Amino acid sequence: MSSAATIQSVPRRGLDRNVTIWLLIGLAAFVAVPWYGLERGYLDPRWITRGWPVAGPGASGLFAGLEKPWLLPHLVFLLLPLATWGREKSDPLFARLLLIAGAGG
Repeated sequence: MSSAATIQSVPRRGLDRNVTIWLLIGLAAFVAVPWYGLERGYLDPRWITRGWPVAGPGASGLFAGLEKPWLLPHLVFLLLPLATWGREKSDPLFARLLLIAGAGG
């Protein structure tokens, strides 16, 4: 007598893979990409030699936020997807958290 093996789905723990990827991209941009518009754009390499990423017109979002604290609330919206940790995609709160993070950030 052969018995078919029953495969049960194990609830996932941690962050959803897509949330993790976009969170890492967002954090990398917040730490490395200039916050304010550059006079001559990104293709002019002078912004890299004039204080990037910690000061001047090339300061990243993180360092600009340390100089100007009113910019740091954007970090809250960037980190809000962490609240989806351990939640299923079918959970309505999962979608609400991502919508709020996207609208605020």
